[in-house]
Amino acid sequence: MPHSDQLAIATSSLAVPADTHHCRATPALRLVPDDGPTAAGRPGRIHRPADPRPLVAQLAQAISEVLVRARLAGQLDGLLTAETVRTLQRAVDITAPPFGAMLPRPRVHSLRIATPRIGAVEACAVIDMGSRSRALAFRLDHLGDRWTCTAMRVG
Repeated sequence: MPHSDQLAIATSSLAVPADTHHCRATPALRLVPDDGPTAAGRPGRIHRPADPRPLVAQLAQAISEVLVRARLAGQLDGLLTAETVRTLQRAVDITAPPFGAMLPRPRVHSLRIATPRIGAVEACAVIDMGSRSRALAFRLDHLGDRWTCTAMRVG
């Protein structure tokens, strides 16, 4: 996963369309019309993304279920980019149990969440798969109006 300093540099050079001359561009946030100062002299309101923590926990569990073939990767469409779907599918193809194998339901044993900047969340988890544990790391970015998993590593 890219270092957060690299991300800050990459997002600081966002191009702002010419027709948004009355808007502020804030990295990882939608363009918000700048209505000028409020009555108290403060700048216009910035919309912050919704709290991603519940989604992070649910996504970690869902990914763990995909890894043991208890869930199809296609069920996560809309939450993962095409690249992260391919990464997940490669992990399943390499290490998943055979179809029909009876395994206990995987459980997210520990989950750590970091917020390198507004609009980005990085998480790592240890997944208990019965006789074996796996490591999972992924990144969510707030794209448009929702959180999307943009990077993933399964170990």
